[in-house]
Amino acid sequence: MGRYLWPILIIVPSVLVAGLWWYRPQMLATARSKATLVGTSFAAEFKKGLARLADKGEDDSSEAVCPLPPEEERPPVLHDDDPDPASLTPAQRKEKYMALTAAAKARYTEVLSSTLKKSREGMEALQATQAYHAKVAEMKRLEKQYGAVDDRVTHARIELTALREAVQLANVRYKAWKEQHKDEVADPDSDPAYRDLVARSRFYAD
Repeated sequence: MGRYLWPILIIVPSVLVAGLWWYRPQMLATARSKATLVGTSFAAEFKKGLARLADKGEDDSSEAVCPLPPEEERPPVLHDDDPDPASLTPAQRKEKYMALTAAAKARYTEVLSSTLKKSREGMEALQATQAYHAKVAEMKRLEKQYGAVDDRVTHARIELTALREAVQLANVRYKAWKEQHKDEVADPDSDPAYRDLVARSRFYAD
């Protein structure tokens, strides 16, 4: 028995070694093919991911675009009751222009006054400004009637200086109030009705 055991112990390991030697390249080839497949799949998924990111970026940018131009860039539109400027004479266009600009000025004053009346500081600034302009008108009337060197004109000019200082002080107080009550302040320049009147008036301007 011992005589047959030694050949078996020698032949079997030799066969196993030879088999492993032959099978090893097959394993490597299979491993390489799997690695290549995985690499190809990863590359494909990576490209798909980039494409999705690109598409998402395009979608985001398109959503960020404002669908309508800003208010100030929109072209003015005439109302149904506004006559065609081309159908009017120069005098009629001027009359329509003056009417619209007067309406715009009245609306501006209305919006401005609505904010002024909300505070004591605003009313003080309004009254001080009115007093100043009244004194300016009085001084011009006195100058025209008595001359610039008349004592009454000089006295009116001194009063005008004091009134100017009062206006400046009242405006400082009113400005401070507006800073503390921004949610109550209406900007006449941003008022839709005022902007509409101004835009419509431009159709009739020469």
